[in-house]
Amino acid sequence: MKKEIIIALLILLISLFGCSDDEKKVSYDSEPFQVITEDDVTADSYSVLLDDSYVFFSFSDTSCMFYRRYFDGSLIEIGTIENYVFSLDAYTLRENNLYVWITTAASQEAVLMYDEYINVLYCIDTDTNQLCEVYSESTCLPGAYIASIDSYIVTRQSIRTDDNYLITYLELLNPETGEIEKSSEPFYLNDNTNVGVYMINMCADDNLIYALVDERLEDGTNSPIIYVYNDDLEVTDEINMDSVSEYILSSRVGDMCVWGNCIYMGNYYLEAFVGVIEDGSIKCLLQGESLEAAIQYDTDCDPLFFVRGSNVFYDFDSSSNSLKEIELELDGDYKISNVMIESDNVLVDLTYYATDYDDAKPDRIYRVSRDSLEKVS
Repeated sequence: MKKEIIIALLILLISLFGCSDDEKKVSYDSEPFQVITEDDVTADSYSVLLDDSYVFFSFSDTSCMFYRRYFDGSLIEIGTIENYVFSLDAYTLRENNLYVWITTAASQEAVLMYDEYINVLYCIDTDTNQLCEVYSESTCLPGAYIASIDSYIVTRQSIRTDDNYLITYLELLNPETGEIEKSSEPFYLNDNTNVGVYMINMCADDNLIYALVDERLEDGTNSPIIYVYNDDLEVTDEINMDSVSEYILSSRVGDMCVWGNCIYMGNYYLEAFVGVIEDGSIKCLLQGESLEAAIQYDTDCDPLFFVRGSNVFYDFDSSSNSLKEIELELDGDYKISNVMIESDNVLVDLTYYATDYDDAKPDRIYRVSRDSLEKVS
């Protein structure tokens, strides 16, 4: 998949969500919000929020650059990756090291027409701001999903055979040695007939791996399920998808997250849901267009959601398995485009929705404490 597709998927849409009775309002243009920057360095992908800064990358036609923006406004360039052609905008943080798969090639045509590319697992050491290569291969298809558990980097890999079967499986990589140590039993999908079994996506939480797997039958029906794997890649549990499958599988699921019993999925039609896992099934709490999960790696705090292109947050409360709506009072044409959380820090990226290209303005980046965002009235 070309990076233009990813860019297209990130086009901001205005949400149709209404307001709930327990809605809270807060103005971003006053305390407790701290202005970080309004400069012209474009963050094409946000990576991680740290206690004193955040990491993002910006790409050109042939390269991508990783940056670190500190809360005092200073900016450093961590490193540049040449011959960049594609990344899924998916990261994982393990022991202060940020990992991401990036596909490099001479050109996009080399990937699409000649299958000439290299998939590289990169690591950014957030203690030293060093970028290094951990592992590379050119057998699997570009676009590997990534997560981490205690000892491993987890990757959902896919391979296309000469007779057009799509093979999907999980792989555990030891980041200390840069070697693949374990692989799961593979699933096979006949891509000519769309019959077989396909692992669509996966994520990890609390040393468990959650894999969305879809069995596609000859009569055109399908049977999706979530398999829960342990760190030996053994299936230990299953989660029924019946309550949400028709809605979320109208398009390929590109985002999937689990935090305890809270689950989120979003597809390439920008449809998404937030739910809770109860008795081996999913209870949907909220669904709608442009609903996204804030980027977070801290499993000790509850997840936060937002509607891209709006002024609305949804704060998940794990004690009651409920969502609280929070509404920012935004002036002009600025809307929420990205959110990251780390412990009590929330980073909010506001994008200006210009009706005329000549009226475009740079994004505004703000930091606010999670506690202030939740309690303000």
